[in-house]
Amino acid sequence: MIKLFEETRKSLSEGNYKWFQVASEFLARFLFIHPFPNGNGRTARVLVSALLIKYTLVPVSLFNVTSIDYTRDQSNEVYLKVLYEAQILDNFHLLNSLIIESTFLSLESFLVHLDVRNPD
Repeated sequence: MIKLFEETRKSLSEGNYKWFQVASEFLARFLFIHPFPNGNGRTARVLVSALLIKYTLVPVSLFNVTSIDYTRDQSNEVYLKVLYEAQILDNFHLLNSLIIESTFLSLESFLVHLDVRNPD
């Protein structure tokens, strides 16, 4: 676990990775380690949101997985499939996309709730 946090800190400070890549790798590795008997998913999502706050300005909800109206169960299914791709197949493209889209949708939701309107 310490190694994961050290490598994540190093990746963010060196700037060799894009923020969403660092977040994707952290999420997949943390959940693979599975350090707690319960609450690993929630803890991982909170930690990823904390990692991203410097880049996103708002907390990121990873269950905002698509702009299409998915049910909570469908969103969870997408999340688990994307996580499988990253952890087992070492393909982070879909997880990167999920994090980017979740970031966009979280920011959009934040602005809607603030009632910030486009002055056009």
